[in-house]
Amino acid sequence: MMQQLPEWCRKDEETAAYFSSLPPQVQNFLLDSGVEIDTLGELMQTAEHLKGML
Repeated sequence: MMQQLPEWCRKDEETAAYFSSLPPQVQNFLLDSGVEIDTLGELMQTAEHLKGML
């Protein structure tokens, strides 16, 4: 079950769509970490880094 989108992810549809497309373990890590993302580019960079780690 997918968790609710974090506040920073609801800023625009593109960011929300990208977040929703991420593997569940990456989504969960981002949600659990409490990280604040300001831009889609920042989310993409962070997610790619996490994909390599998780």
